[in-house]
Amino acid sequence: MLYYNDEIAYEQNNMMYSIDMMRLKTYITFEKWTEIEFVIKTFYGDKHKFYTTAKSRDFFYNYVIEIEEGISFWIGFLHNAEKRSQSDFKKYNMTIEFNPNKVKKNGLLMRILNVSGEWYLKSYDLAIDVKININDIIPDISGKSAYQLRMNSFNDKTIYIGKGNGRIKIYNKKIEAEMEGLGELTRIEQSIDADDFDISKVHFAKVPDKLPKIYLNKYLYSLSDYDDKTLFAILYAVQSGFPIKNLTYTYKQKIRNLFEGRFCH
Repeated sequence: MLYYNDEIAYEQNNMMYSIDMMRLKTYITFEKWTEIEFVIKTFYGDKHKFYTTAKSRDFFYNYVIEIEEGISFWIGFLHNAEKRSQSDFKKYNMTIEFNPNKVKKNGLLMRILNVSGEWYLKSYDLAIDVKININDIIPDISGKSAYQLRMNSFNDKTIYIGKGNGRIKIYNKKIEAEMEGLGELTRIEQSIDADDFDISKVHFAKVPDKLPKIYLNKYLYSLSDYDDKTLFAILYAVQSGFPIKNLTYTYKQKIRNLFEGRFCH
């Protein structure tokens, strides 16, 4: 549990749920922004990267603050699509992106979050960690338009399912996080666009139900199943990465039945 932020992570049915990355936005004045910059330069003078950009889709002011080696968060202010005003009371977009599991209750981050009482959730990654080897996980991608498999080694591979809002990424979390001495750990990660959801209404939020069916590479079968030699050849192919959605309807159902523990006849 040391890896997770206990306030946003919970375990259920031997699966750990957490928020892996989130992007929040609010609106503040230049005066408030100047105060934030002062704190960054004072306490993180040698641990921040500052840059500006005039690209229309980006923010003009950008900071990447390093909390410790390998752990950082980004903050942007004044989106280049916004019209500037001479008024001191004009508020502009300030957006932050961070990983709650890694940043946790960082003092600077908490100070930034306290500059406004009106925050909006732009996007987040929902992470589900399961104590299973990635090679024992088979996603059913039926109905998904995009599928990609990247493999570096037998256990080091990444599966991408779908595009845009709701896209899925499955990878070996133990290797990615360099966790030694632990059992198997695979992460199933869904990226969700929240459409500027008002944080004050978080109790009414619902997580989109877009996760694909995921089977374990263990199955039950009856003696009669041995008669279907093609089924076992197809089963081997699916276990090796062949997409279930590319099977015929009959064998698609038979393979699903095997993984779900139902006998095929």
